[in-house]
Amino acid sequence: MANPKIPVTLGRLEIEELNRETATPYSRGTASISTLKTNGRKNPDYQPIVQEELILSDRLFKWSWRERTLENEGDIIVTAEEREKEYLGDYHNDVVNHLPEVKHVQDHLTLFSGNIRQYPRLDATEARSPSFIVSSRLSDASSLDGEVIRGKLWKIIRCTLLLWRLGISHIDISLSNFMVNETKERGPYMVLNDFDLASAMNPGNKFPQKKEFGEWTGTKPLMGLELLQHNYGNIERVCRHDLESIIWVLVWLCRKDPAWYSDTHENVFVSKLSIPSQMPNDTEKKNEALWQPVTKVVRTWMVRWGNASMDGQLDGLSENDVLDAVNEGFPCPEEYKEWDWWNCSAPCRPGN
Repeated sequence: MANPKIPVTLGRLEIEELNRETATPYSRGTASISTLKTNGRKNPDYQPIVQEELILSDRLFKWSWRERTLENEGDIIVTAEEREKEYLGDYHNDVVNHLPEVKHVQDHLTLFSGNIRQYPRLDATEARSPSFIVSSRLSDASSLDGEVIRGKLWKIIRCTLLLWRLGISHIDISLSNFMVNETKERGPYMVLNDFDLASAMNPGNKFPQKKEFGEWTGTKPLMGLELLQHNYGNIERVCRHDLESIIWVLVWLCRKDPAWYSDTHENVFVSKLSIPSQMPNDTEKKNEALWQPVTKVVRTWMVRWGNASMDGQLDGLSENDVLDAVNEGFPCPEEYKEWDWWNCSAPCRPGN
């Protein structure tokens, strides 16, 4: 049976049927595309839900060769949207407003590299399949003024923590994954992007069960101290690690050290222990106002982390320890205290 007609624009071509190698020329700049937000993971033969005319300049197209051991990025975002509606009720916008707006997601299973591996009986454990996702176009958050980021900081912190409470672990918090969307009604707002390394756990689980999500998964310069310090395979990823990465994103905005990319995990760990109090000469002017509060956050976190490490009690550190450190430099505004999201039980239900 032929696959359903799902028009998808790649450059200037519109593929008419996925089981054929045929394409129709399409004018530059606009395309008709299906809006698919559910059912992709449950039914591989799902039908398009809605047809809408899109301007390509407003859309982001991401194509990747996904390891089959990893979950589909679009499916994880859909799962997050379903759970925040189920569990958060009136406060669901605290999550959904900071997620990518997915328009279409699909795996091309006919191009799964495991298919060709089966003939010579090769190991297909790390086989990949092409996957694409179409979402609303976002801007790089690093282009924002530091004061704007300061004003949006607690929204992205709240979203990250609530995602974990709902069973969604991101595990790759980085500046490049902090994006910005902007509307006339809301102005610019932060979006947590790139869920390609994320995992959808059962709500209530504290860490991903899969072996692939070890402590060295992520962006090295922005990893937490505990993850940099230990050998691979010894540390379970928890929400606290993602929240600590947000601290290092703030540091990176003001102090970009190329060695944190090229050096060993151990050397990056040592370097982070000696962050200077004096603002670096190469700090961008738009971020200069962040330096003093950032150093206050880092010093507070270093004391808490160091004391717990010396006592062998790192497991006793919680998300609230990270939030308290951030609060030292960037006090949480009253508007973010409407409900006690930081103490919300898992699966998160306001008031529990």
